[in-house]
Amino acid sequence: MQIILGKRITNNIARITRKYEGLFYDKFTITIIKIYDNGKIWDADNRNVKPIQDGLIHGKVIKDDNIYCSCYMVQGYYSDRPYAEVYVLSADEITKIINKRIR
Repeated sequence: MQIILGKRITNNIARITRKYEGLFYDKFTITIIKIYDNGKIWDADNRNVKPIQDGLIHGKVIKDDNIYCSCYMVQGYYSDRPYAEVYVLSADEITKIINKRIR
């Protein structure tokens, strides 16, 4: 899904994602946030991550964003038109692969 960031990010995301309510509610999830912005140099994780996660919670897509329910990653890209893409996936298989590689 593609989300255009605005002043009411959390409410906008909750409204847009309402049709996915319950889809990942009982799963450990990874949220992948791709932020497109026209800034020359910036930290991707400083760009509205919390309101996006909160919007997914308020939209009841995910149960919570605590360490027992969710993890996330953020990627930053240059774009003349600022927007974000948000992907939510079950994280079980991804975390197994990561943990196996780290050990």
